[in-house]
Amino acid sequence: MKKHSSSKELVIAGIFFLGFLLGILFVNLWGNTYLKENDILNESMLTSLKNTEIDKQALFVHILLLRGKAFLILALLGHTAVGIPVLAAALCWGGFAAGMFLSIFVIRMNLLGILLFLASILPQAFVYVPLVWMMAQAILERGIRRFRSRKVLEAWGEEKPYMQTMGLCVALLLVGALLESSAGPWLLQQAVNYFF
Repeated sequence: MKKHSSSKELVIAGIFFLGFLLGILFVNLWGNTYLKENDILNESMLTSLKNTEIDKQALFVHILLLRGKAFLILALLGHTAVGIPVLAAALCWGGFAAGMFLSIFVIRMNLLGILLFLASILPQAFVYVPLVWMMAQAILERGIRRFRSRKVLEAWGEEKPYMQTMGLCVALLLVGALLESSAGPWLLQQAVNYFF
């Protein structure tokens, strides 16, 4: 059982890091033209954060709606037979976005970009990473059980662990959105104020 569990963990981490590497490659091979034509994450954009007043309540609602929609779609599709491919696509996309933004920060600001990238994802990453990890494991386990079982309807006892995990994930999502809308922007502003 432990071997089966560790292979699931390797699959989850492997898909995410594949997307991460693809994001880095994309920016380094094809992103320079895009970066030259756009102001994404350039120095003037970051320094404008110094004096920007953020409506934390509106930001919280926006983040919760954005993350909540993705969570709901993934949780519902994770309960069906297409859960595993949808999970793989979501993990790969998440890794791709992380690799892309890290590369953009590094291209724009060299090694300082790594610190600013970390400031942009902390402290909410401490909540979102366990959330994604638990959700991915639950969807993967649910998908494996569904493909092995020939039953169309399963007993509540078999559904209960999945539902409990999703309930815990909802709580983590709320905490993550709260951190991302309050402590996250504050930390990024402090980093920009310190370095620029």
